[in-house]
Parts: sequence; structure tokens; C-alpha cells
Amino acid sequence: MMYRLFDKTRMRRIPSILKFVVFILCAFTFLWSCYSRKNEGVHFKNMDFTTNDKRTNDSVKISLRPYGQLLGDWECRLYTMTNGNWVKDTAYWSFNPILDGTAVQDFWWNPANKSQDKGKDFHGTNIRMLNPDTKKWSVVWVENEGNSIQGPWISYENDNNEILVKDSTETWQIRFYDIDTEKFLWDWKFLKDSIWEIRVKIEAVRYGSGQKFKLD
Repeated sequence: MMYRLFDKTRMRRIPSILKFVVFILCAFTFLWSCYSRKNEGVHFKNMDFTTNDKRTNDSVKISLRPYGQLLGDWECRLYTMTNGNWVKDTAYWSFNPILDGTAVQDFWWNPANKSQDKGKDFHGTNIRMLNPDTKKWSVVWVENEGNSIQGPWISYENDNNEILVKDSTETWQIRFYDIDTEKFLWDWKFLKDSIWEIRVKIEAVRYGSGQKFKLD
């Protein structure tokens, strides 16, 4: 694995019919997003699923909080802990409202990097849907290097305005933090021998904003 966003060994089992339904939903929304944005003539680093400003007005951002803050297109510096060293890479992340503004789908693109013996692009997509009763989100993930749906996981905003994603095992956690309109940070940590270890981290700046990466 050069970079696999979620650990399959910790995948929470869900019924086969639900997996199939979520897979169809992911595939349909991905293809429709590509088609519609291609017709709009919007491009993001040669990928045709960027956000149209008409879809990200303030009311949509508020209704989809905390993920509403992330709607739009982001350029990312990806750092993966490999053999005791941080390996840097480039990726792109696009967050879009779907299903009449009741959910968020994000598209991850990590281009092939010959210098790291990574022969093909890595693509993945999350669908994040809010439960209005619990005020928490359900998250599922699919990718082009796997043949299964991962999740659902629980996501919510804590008192520090951080977005957390985790499952029932409590052995790993994803965190979005230091979020503002032009940048955010992300990390993914695992519990090993009662100690939390960060294995992947991301610095994201809004695409086209002119923001500079601070971790470089």
C-alpha cells in the first residue's frame, strides 16, 4: 500500500444488501458528478468532479455543518509514515453536496508517482450522511484498489471544532482540525500498545487560493 485511506482489517461488517445499495449509490453519484461537471466545463487538475459555486451557498454549508466548511476543491500535501520516515506526496480532494443537500460526497485523487513506484492513480470516494436525530454522521468509503465498501463509521464535531471519524473498535481515529475557509489539517492515528500513533497526515489548502503549504 502506498496510501490506503482506511484499514480493511478493521472494516465493520454490514449486510450484503446494504453494501450493494451503497455501492450503487457511490457509483451513480460519482458518474453523474463527472458527467454534469464536464458539461459545465469545470476542471480540477484534469479531474471532472469539481464543485460548482451554485451548489455551495451559505445555507447549504450551514445545513451540512461541520462538513459544509469543506465544500469545494483542495490541493493536499500527503505525509505517510513509512519505515520511520515521513514520505511526502501530492493529492487532490473535492467535497460536494449531494441528494438535495442532505449528504456530502468527497472524491480523493492521489496521482501516480513513479519516484515512489506507484504505477497508477489512487481514487476513492466517501459518502457522508447526517442523522438529524443523533446529530452524527454515517460515513462509507470505496476505492479503485479494493472491491468492498468500508464502513459505516460514525463522525461528529467535538467541542474543539474538530471533525472526528471512528468505528466501534476505538482503535483508530481520523481528525479534521484547524479548519478555516482556505485551509485545514487532517491526521489518521492508530492505537498500539495503549499509545496513539499518527501514521498519515494531510495539509490541505483551497485550490486556487494562493495559500502556501506550511509543512513543506
